[in-house]
Amino acid sequence: KHIKFAARYQLLANIFEGKAVKGLAITVPATRGKMGGTGYYTFSAKPSDLMKIAYVGHKNSKGPESIETYQRMLKTKRLKDIADYINNGGKFPTNIVINLQYDKKLPFTKKERIGELTFGELQLPSCYASAWVIDGQHRLYGYALSDHAHDSVVPILAFVNLDPTSQKKLFVDINHKQVKVP
Repeated sequence: KHIKFAARYQLLANIFEGKAVKGLAITVPATRGKMGGTGYYTFSAKPSDLMKIAYVGHKNSKGPESIETYQRMLKTKRLKDIADYINNGGKFPTNIVINLQYDKKLPFTKKERIGELTFGELQLPSCYASAWVIDGQHRLYGYALSDHAHDSVVPILAFVNLDPTSQKKLFVDINHKQVKVP
């Protein structure tokens, strides 16, 4: 009810987490770089494509092992407000921040290098629950309630294989250390 068609992927993520699924393969143009010694990728993707591999680890969502989760529960009103904003032409210029969990090296085809950045094509993991949403869950799932989940793109900042403690710290830094406009 909250996230419409995307709920199916959250369920499949709980059942088939970490299992490769050919139909989930997505290749995107991307930039690879380092931030404070940590590697990252930036790219854009359709919200409907990201939702297939995304997972939001809500507090208390998976039982005792959810001690490593940090996200708050989705708020229905906020999702509806975001969907209305999108349907009325609104855009979000800020990145959705994710952690790609992958037990191999991510396939990245290098095209060009300029300074510290490498441009190329990134093949995202073709597994359910391989893209843990660190920041932007309401923006992402607001698209599921909108008319534009399949025909829009969103900017994404992706880290790779961050440990749960680093993900939590990043979530706290983004949500509590930045100054909000009153």
